[in-house]
Amino acid sequence: MSRGRRERRGALPAGMLPLHKPVGLSSNDALQKLRRSFGIGSAGHDGTLDPFAEGVLCCYLEEATKLIPFLEEAEKEYEALALIGTDTDSFDRTGNVLYEDREAVVAPERLAEVLPRFLGDIRQRPPSFSALKVDGVRLYTLARRGTLVEAPERTVRIHQLTVLEQQPRQVRFLVRCGKGTYLRTLCRDLLLACGVPSHLGELVRRRNGPCELSSCLPFGEVLRGDREALLQRLIPLDRILAHLPQCVVGPVVRQFLSRGEQGRWLEGGIEVSALPEGLLCFRGEDGALLAVMEKTAADGLRIRRVLGES
Repeated sequence: MSRGRRERRGALPAGMLPLHKPVGLSSNDALQKLRRSFGIGSAGHDGTLDPFAEGVLCCYLEEATKLIPFLEEAEKEYEALALIGTDTDSFDRTGNVLYEDREAVVAPERLAEVLPRFLGDIRQRPPSFSALKVDGVRLYTLARRGTLVEAPERTVRIHQLTVLEQQPRQVRFLVRCGKGTYLRTLCRDLLLACGVPSHLGELVRRRNGPCELSSCLPFGEVLRGDREALLQRLIPLDRILAHLPQCVVGPVVRQFLSRGEQGRWLEGGIEVSALPEGLLCFRGEDGALLAVMEKTAADGLRIRRVLGES
């Protein structure tokens, strides 16, 4: 039986799986449970979700892990519930209370006045309880040891910030944002600008790039090891970068790629000047994804990542 189980589990193809991470698990814990349940060898994810948050976690299986660096810039969409009146050291409901104001409320007019300041490119300081590293140590590890390290500010981009619902002691926001945005910090800073303390009570990632929450594998299917449910939602390796420009290449270029040779593209029939700048994919005549390439004005065409045996 164990031999048959290994054969069945080993048959999973490489690809990207949108997973519905539940509340209570770290992103890495969810990923490791996925690996163990389906016997996956190599796996990774892009865009960490805090344990108290839930929603879309894009997991990359087997060779698809090589594509993670090309997808981390994807826009994300969240629904966030900010609770007014209490400030915590982690900026969310899991932290220790630092300050409480039982009378704190925000008028809708005041919120509408302040909100535009937090659209576009803004400066943001990540919380001390975060996965960022200082000298190789996670900030949340240092914070749990009693050492609160102030991370440097950085620029993040907020595409949309909408109030979905407002009550006297809570506000529900819809946020579309770029890479590296901390929703805990965003909501806290916004309400602090309104004159009240707050912390994040709920957070749901509704979208990561093209992956919607409705397309995610429910975590219960992971615990059950439902292989068919996984395969129905798995985006194959060859389709993950379908949004990039595609270039079909012949066997000569395929050989160049397999040997890591650069600069001989014309010999393989590739007119570099005709290719668009930025990232693009080289595919074989059989449709297989061979490599991720990048064309720049300064360096011309170069290999960013070769996949398979090319």
